Amino acid sequence: SGSLWLKHTCQNGPLKDFGVGAGVFASSARAGDNNNTFDLPAYARLDVGAWYTRTLHSGQKVKLEVNVLNLLDKTYYESSSSAGSVQPGAPLTLMVTLTLTF
Repeated sequence: SGSLWLKHTCQNGPLKDFGVGAGVFASSARAGDNNNTFDLPAYARLDVGAWYTRTLHSGQKVKLEVNVLNLLDKTYYESSSSAGSVQPGAPLTLMVTLTLTF
């Protein structure tokens, strides 16, 4: 399994401090339990995000970030401990985060 993210934040101009990114997380097929009685299928999940950072007069930074996980809303299985306990991955998910750095 592994992931790759590409991100870009504008350094100047009207979009200064605005950024966008996209990434993929992929996992190959793997054993579903310790006895190898079944396999979880391989999958790839596409995530995207956008953010804006603003520096306040006090020097503190405020960052608003919006991320969409599993953009294509694919069904996938993250883990399991037995055939009766398979954990599906999250469906299409929107996350909004506000961060203050001081």
